Amino acid sequence: MTSYSDEIDLRAYIDVLWRWRWFLVVVVLVAGLTAGILSFFVLTPVYEASVQIMVPKDPLPAEIILSPSFLQRIIEELDLPEDKYTPFTLNESITVEPSKASSSLTTLKVQNSDPNLATSIADTIAKDFLAFVRDKNIEAISSSVSYLQAQKATASSQLAKQRSERDAIRQSGRVEALQREGDRLWSRVSDYRSQLSSGQVRENELLKGMAELEGLIAVTPEKVDGPPDWSGHVTKIPNETYQRYEQSLGFKKVELSELKVRLEEIKALLPTFESEYADAYSRLVSLQRTLQDLDTNIGELTAQISTLESRMNQLSMSLPQTSLVGQAITPENPIRPRKLLNTAVASVLGGFVSVFAVFFIEYWRSPRKDAKAY
Repeated sequence: MTSYSDEIDLRAYIDVLWRWRWFLVVVVLVAGLTAGILSFFVLTPVYEASVQIMVPKDPLPAEIILSPSFLQRIIEELDLPEDKYTPFTLNESITVEPSKASSSLTTLKVQNSDPNLATSIADTIAKDFLAFVRDKNIEAISSSVSYLQAQKATASSQLAKQRSERDAIRQSGRVEALQREGDRLWSRVSDYRSQLSSGQVRENELLKGMAELEGLIAVTPEKVDGPPDWSGHVTKIPNETYQRYEQSLGFKKVELSELKVRLEEIKALLPTFESEYADAYSRLVSLQRTLQDLDTNIGELTAQISTLESRMNQLSMSLPQTSLVGQAITPENPIRPRKLLNTAVASVLGGFVSVFAVFFIEYWRSPRKDAKAY
């Protein structure tokens, strides 16, 4: 069985600390004093100036502000010493923080040992960036407006051409002339068709009448008995009914012959007039369709030009308004070093280190005890 008797109670710890109390106090004072001297007299104070920028719609592109070319322009504009300030060293002193509440609000912070210079750098960066954004927006809008103007010019040229063609057709009187020509030809065609129809009806009537007369003539004697002559014989005299039938048949044959000649003339002329009418009607329809298409195109081009003008007006009025929420205020107190905090932290650390050192020394100075039981 093995037992260990190597226990130290709390009074032993307190006794050790009490015996080293002046050492602990000195270490704490030295650490705090050293941190205070460094913070108050050695370390260079750093001031921070901030400015808020509002850019509608899109968040602020920090890459532009932190780009070497942009920072070089700031250095040249403020005439900063080149041996101390370069785009890369200036970059390290700039912080761009987008707002969590609004994507259009961004805070720009600049740190420098000179509070006035920090303020000047912040204001200059904000001013130049707003000018840069405004110029880029104007450039983009100008490009879009130029494109729309080119489209409008093309549409206006087409519109003028369509109107000129339409007005030329209307002023030429071709539509009215074709309408009159079509009316004349249609009147002639209608008249010939009416004559042909009525002539064919009349022809059928004549043929039917002639057939009836020929039937009557066939059954009607050419001569009939007349008064007896001097010798008492019955005489033959012409039958007036037969003669009347023959006369009527002759008249109908003459009329039928003349009618056939007239119908043949109509049949020969009618296709010509129908063809002329169809051609005139086709040209009239084609010309009216052309005018209708021109009117449609003119309406579409007019609407297109109106739309383009509206879009150009909207673009001209839609320039994003970038602005400063407020100019940078010259800081009165540095953000670092935090003198009192540094002194307090150094004192606490000195206390911890001194306590550790005291116990470490006491451990090595005390005799070692090895107790073994068998």
